[in-house]
Amino acid sequence: MFAQLTRVRRYAGCGILLALGLPLLLAGDGRTATEPLERPNTLDVAWSFRTDGSALDTADRPALADGTMLAVPQGRKVTVVDTRTGRRLSQLHSTADELVPLGFSDGVLLAVQERSSANTLTAYDPATGRKLWQRTKSPLARGGEDRDWLRIAPFLPETGPVVDAADGWLAGLAPRTGAVRWSVQPPSLTACPPPGPD
Repeated sequence: MFAQLTRVRRYAGCGILLALGLPLLLAGDGRTATEPLERPNTLDVAWSFRTDGSALDTADRPALADGTMLAVPQGRKVTVVDTRTGRRLSQLHSTADELVPLGFSDGVLLAVQERSSANTLTAYDPATGRKLWQRTKSPLARGGEDRDWLRIAPFLPETGPVVDAADGWLAGLAPRTGAVRWSVQPPSLTACPPPGPD
């Protein structure tokens, strides 16, 4: 009996506190009764960008970004957008089956023009869309060699692209001209011994 009476008093006390506290909480948030509730932590849209063509053109490949630019692939073209304002800087066009942006290196956008016959590494000025250079053959290919040297995407440090050129050689290219700055053959790795029975 005593426990039941204590429980009733506790519930009554909680109800009174809630009845007194709720109006104080509502009055303390600075809104008037007619203002609608806002969702907390909402993000304001700074800019939006609408692509040309169908949405399927941008569904297969993700957009690539550096600090100030965004490259949006759209099948045979790539649109470059200023990430600070959302303004379109340029649009790159290709006659290849697909134009695939790889990334930015020293202010240059590198992309692969994919064709059924051969792929071509191409460098563009992202601000103007002007083609700077392109390479279908490996920069270190000798004579009539025609290897699939673009099977591995180039490394894109800020100083310029590094490509897996030929016979395991790496070549550093000048971003604006495509000229070979340096080449090196990494040392071969020694094979690990077979694991023991442990």
